[in-house]
Amino acid sequence: MAASDKVDARKLKPWIVRLTREDGDHCQGCGRAFQNLDVSIVGYDAARHLLIVGKCCVDRLLSAVAVSLYIAVNSNKPWSEDDRVWFAGHPERAHRLRRAYHTEWPGMAGMRYTVVRHQAPGRRHRLGVVACRRTAAGGRRSFGGESLGDLSTARLNVLKGMFEA
Repeated sequence: MAASDKVDARKLKPWIVRLTREDGDHCQGCGRAFQNLDVSIVGYDAARHLLIVGKCCVDRLLSAVAVSLYIAVNSNKPWSEDDRVWFAGHPERAHRLRRAYHTEWPGMAGMRYTVVRHQAPGRRHRLGVVACRRTAAGGRRSFGGESLGDLSTARLNVLKGMFEA
């Protein structure tokens, strides 16, 4: 797909899906394997090819069209096992909201909650969220130790990730 093609998001998505299926686990600039929670960037190189690269090769891109967070499959993290067990016990559920593990979102201060979308056995997407509520003056303040039940009245600010059907 050439960079000169005028493309809207609906037309770009199939190309990105195709790239990730071909080899979405490696930087397409240098071949380095992505690690869990590595940032990956989709963009066009000088030859006008659409590539998925890591921070290591971002300088090879002339323009960027998407940025994502690489989540390793079967990463043996405690939250992966917790989510697996939870969805096994709740097969009728497609989503789960839970408190984030302390080490789940490194470098992302304020990620107090995680929304998990179950797609298939062994396949889940996670989304880190910060819960806020409006103060009387119209400003926002972060929740402290409130229970998950308080989230029903919260305004959720999504910071990373995207869920699509």
